[in-house]
Amino acid sequence: MEKVSPNNKIDALLAVLQNEVVLTDRELLELQSLHQTLEDEFGEISEMSDEIFSEFLKLYEKIPYDSPFRVPFSINTPEQKHDREYYEARDQEVLKSLLNRERWILEQWSTYFFKIILPKIFGHLNGEIQNGGIKSWDSINERMASREADGRQQPLNFVRDLLRGRFVGEKLEDVEEAMRILRETSIDQIISVINAYHSLFIDWRGSREAKPFVAANFTLKIDQNLTYELQLLTKRAELIGKLDHSVRIKRKVKLLEELDNFLKALAWGSHLLDLREYLDK
Repeated sequence: MEKVSPNNKIDALLAVLQNEVVLTDRELLELQSLHQTLEDEFGEISEMSDEIFSEFLKLYEKIPYDSPFRVPFSINTPEQKHDREYYEARDQEVLKSLLNRERWILEQWSTYFFKIILPKIFGHLNGEIQNGGIKSWDSINERMASREADGRQQPLNFVRDLLRGRFVGEKLEDVEEAMRILRETSIDQIISVINAYHSLFIDWRGSREAKPFVAANFTLKIDQNLTYELQLLTKRAELIGKLDHSVRIKRKVKLLEELDNFLKALAWGSHLLDLREYLDK
């Protein structure tokens, strides 16, 4: 098969993802700028560059040890006993009713978080608050069926993101501050945290096979049945996540190896640039 020209890599990637991903003009310019910046320094990044990878690992070692990026945020036992107990106790029939007949309740909570809670917590930070809305019943069923097919069953009461939102920081230090604020102000509401900034290096030992998308996901308790998933990430990570979501999360698109390597290289390069700016602040 004929290889894709380096100059056309982004066009080729977007052509494959066109049914799943729509970028704004601003996002397309940011993607092109990211690509150009990396190629100016590292040359063609048609696949993972050893130089990008090594530079990222060296910079990660310079992150202060008291930074939220360095800790797993394990607020429960190592086995996450409290996490499991909460989800096991949720009433699936109540959740089904909320997602269908009583959806207005979820809509009210979603609006309340977006307009009141999140601006109160993050309004002074540099970044954008986004309303992820309510996960659709079709999307939930699709995910449960997909996981069951993979031998990883996920009952409805274990779905964390019925309600979801985001804080997209301009820079990595904005995400770091947002993580600190949540720990200080919402500790009693935090059920669990998936801190990919920690696991990216610690759990995966800096593996190139680590997922390209990096964020910190906080699951906040509303009541005995409802949770709110809050995702914290940078602008660059959001852009990479938009491209990668259909490939590695939803698995709706399978990329040729060449384009998959290109996407991974863009991802690691974006993390590298975020880290550089963070350490130079």
